[in-house]
Amino acid sequence: MNPLIDFTTKTTEELLELNKKYTQKLYTLNGSNPLYNQVLGLRDAVQLEYQERMQMQIHKEKLKQKPEQTIDIGEISGEVFDLDLPEEQKLINNVAHSYTQKAKEEAIKKEQDKIEIFRYDTDGET
Repeated sequence: MNPLIDFTTKTTEELLELNKKYTQKLYTLNGSNPLYNQVLGLRDAVQLEYQERMQMQIHKEKLKQKPEQTIDIGEISGEVFDLDLPEEQKLINNVAHSYTQKAKEEAIKKEQDKIEIFRYDTDGET
């Protein structure tokens, strides 16, 4: 696309005329000519602008015939259900959680101690 030519300001008739003009120039130019690609790019830009306008016009006509509708799919209700445990069960769950957490922490500490012992046993030789 050529930044110096703004095809959006052209009318559809002018776009058709430019398309015709660039196509005729392409017939006269040799494919190895450096201007061939430039003219081809201009023609492609004109065609792109024309096609976009035609698509927008088709879309506008469709909207006039049948406006967009919102589909009502119903309402969503949000309710939170919480497990209501008796106090004894809550106490048991909390104690079990604390023991398992403590066991995990002790296992991690033992692994770290093994690593430290391995470091001191090698006397700097790793």
